[in-house]
Amino acid sequence: MELLSKLGIDWRLLVWQIVNFGIVLLVLKKFALGPVMRALDERAKKLEQGLRDAEEAKTVKVAAESEREKILAAARNESGRIVAEARKEAEVLREELHSRAKKEVDGLLLTGKNALKAEKELMLGEAKSELGLLVVEAVGKVLSRALTKEDEESLLVAAARELKTKL
Repeated sequence: MELLSKLGIDWRLLVWQIVNFGIVLLVLKKFALGPVMRALDERAKKLEQGLRDAEEAKTVKVAAESEREKILAAARNESGRIVAEARKEAEVLREELHSRAKKEVDGLLLTGKNALKAEKELMLGEAKSELGLLVVEAVGKVLSRALTKEDEESLLVAAARELKTKL
């Protein structure tokens, strides 16, 4: 102890200082260091949880992107199929409309031809009638006598037959 005295250190004071330091250390450990360490532990846990959540979110994002790409690919395929189907239906409809139009035109042409044929026959019949009357009149004048109704009809029939063979 003499050595401590020579150095100017009072050993009783030193003991009390060590005891005071221990008490302060225990108080700090209990009231300051404990809560600080708990706060640091909680902070570390929150950081670890945040990292796990970020990793999980990244995995979910990658899965969602993959799912989105699958859905887009399926939608592209579906739209392509719908467009192809619409084109086929449009082609069938176009063919059907073309067929209907052709039938309608053919029908109109046939109707027109029939009408022309009927008109031609009517005109020929009228021409034959008039020609027959003219022939009868001409023959009547040439023969200088009046023909009976029966003579006129027989001459008309004969003239009509002759015209048919010439036409």
